[in-house]
Amino acid sequence: MRPPLDNIAELTTWITDQPHRDDDHTAFVRALAERLTREGVPLWRLRYALMTMHPEVLWRSVFWRSDQGASVIDQPHQRLEDPFYTQSPVAAVRQSGAPLRVRLTAGALPYPLCVELRDEGGTDFYAQPLRFANGQIGYATFVTQAIDGFSDEALALLDAICPFLARRVELESAYYATRALLDVYLGSNAARRVLAGQFQRGRGELIDAAIWFSDIRGFTELSDRTEPARVVEILDAHFDAVAGAVSDHGGEVLKFIGDAVLALFPLAGDARAACRQALAAAEQAFAALAKMNAELSSRGETPIDIG
Repeated sequence: MRPPLDNIAELTTWITDQPHRDDDHTAFVRALAERLTREGVPLWRLRYALMTMHPEVLWRSVFWRSDQGASVIDQPHQRLEDPFYTQSPVAAVRQSGAPLRVRLTAGALPYPLCVELRDEGGTDFYAQPLRFANGQIGYATFVTQAIDGFSDEALALLDAICPFLARRVELESAYYATRALLDVYLGSNAARRVLAGQFQRGRGELIDAAIWFSDIRGFTELSDRTEPARVVEILDAHFDAVAGAVSDHGGEVLKFIGDAVLALFPLAGDARAACRQALAAAEQAFAALAKMNAELSSRGETPIDIG
């Protein structure tokens, strides 16, 4: 038995017409869960992925549970090698391109995730591949705690909205990818202004700020005597230490220049506070680099110094 066509048409129109909100992508998943529940789908857990071109993040998992609300989790590229992913129903669905249902009954189950969901009270798991126009395959998963699991009508409804949900999630992915890339390569303040259409050729803005500039001392010598792949690893660890400290203390990295970092701490009306934040960031960065240098020394490698 299938749900009434009027319900499907209204729901698919609702999915495609919902306005995008710049709220960390939780508004839509909350609204979708509420709408599906009203349509008779006994949801306990809903999850889908926003694909991205971020250098560190593979995708952003958007997650909703009836007892916890909405949240997001950034999944690193290394997740593709994690056994929890490779042995998951999500990996199976993305590889096969076909929906997958697992009744969470007693006894052996084919995926560790399904065992966890059953232990938490789940009774039925359903996963759909979301095919994007660019050839990528995302996913959406639905879990219920209803005693009898998902009804045939509920599954038919989820199947009917799948292509429309794919277009919507692809749109949300595009918003996320654009914002994430601009944040990475321009900084959060500049990214916000670009997305707001505030940049015009020939115009600029004066910013009062404490300015941070640092680089690795002796980097040319280091790069000459070290394998290129190892140089990249050292640079990554250095940038993590410095950029992490800047971000933790309210600063913004504007640019990575070879082995150097350019950042600023906006004054926001309080020069002393901005300078204190910059100094606190420097102390944190040096502490992180001290740990990094201890690891380098333990491997017989030369520690690095920054100025």
